[in-house]
Amino acid sequence: MLCDALVVRIDPQHHWLGVYQGDPEDPTCLQRLDRVALSELSNATCWFYPTHEGTFLSWERGLRLSLQLGSIADCPEELSSAPYERSQISVLWSLLGDDASLTCVGLTYGSQRLEWPPQSLSSEPMATWGRFRVDSQADPSLVVEDCLTLFAASSTES
Repeated sequence: MLCDALVVRIDPQHHWLGVYQGDPEDPTCLQRLDRVALSELSNATCWFYPTHEGTFLSWERGLRLSLQLGSIADCPEELSSAPYERSQISVLWSLLGDDASLTCVGLTYGSQRLEWPPQSLSSEPMATWGRFRVDSQADPSLVVEDCLTLFAASSTES
């Protein structure tokens, strides 16, 4: 099995969220409904953590992202037709791969994931790979067996 996901790590203490509604007559016109510090929102958890026993390979690299306007992914009709409520927004936390603590990975509205399509993306010239083992009968149940940082080869040759 292979899971390759773009997971944006967010630092809630330093970011705000603006909530806007589009004008049905003019989609280029937006009206601000709310703005709130992410640190003031409720929290929820999800799991990007292996739930099966075995050995896993993970990788991580830094990206510079510019994102488009966000929206509710697969928004159900009853949610899109209901009035906006700040209490419906949650900051989403997860364990990622072999991480020891929770990481902020996104936001939800009405328990539905919010997504922001990438506008531009550039990656760092390095990636860190890790091999870890999950054994629920062992203590500790997660063991990092190996870790390796690789750098991309230069694209110019002499």
